[in-house]
Amino acid sequence: MKDKGFTMYRTKTTDYKVRYRHAGNRIGNIYLPIPVVKRMGLGDEITVHLASEKSEFEPGGYVTVMYPYDTTKNKVKFKESPCEQGVLDVIYVAKEVLEEMGYQGEIAVQIIKSSQEETGGEKLARSST
Repeated sequence: MKDKGFTMYRTKTTDYKVRYRHAGNRIGNIYLPIPVVKRMGLGDEITVHLASEKSEFEPGGYVTVMYPYDTTKNKVKFKESPCEQGVLDVIYVAKEVLEEMGYQGEIAVQIIKSSQEETGGEKLARSST
């Protein structure tokens, strides 16, 4: 399976968790505990990488293994392996993404700071001077 990355944006913060959402809805909402968000230094954007094994990722971020738990019409629900820390709990991934990646069962997930956020993002418009 080829490593695939998705940028997700912070959409809501409660007293206990932060919700991140993918604009194209290829990855379902991700809820992370606030202490984890602070410890990892996550901001308004994160990047979520999917692969077949943990070894395919660069070092860093939160890395876990998830197994298929349920399916909906358009997505597969994955649950975090009991051998992992349990920060992520569940994640929904669009079936089309999994097919494109050659999905075969368990997936590895990595959550890191968004690279655009680290570099200040790209300018989308020219200044009017």
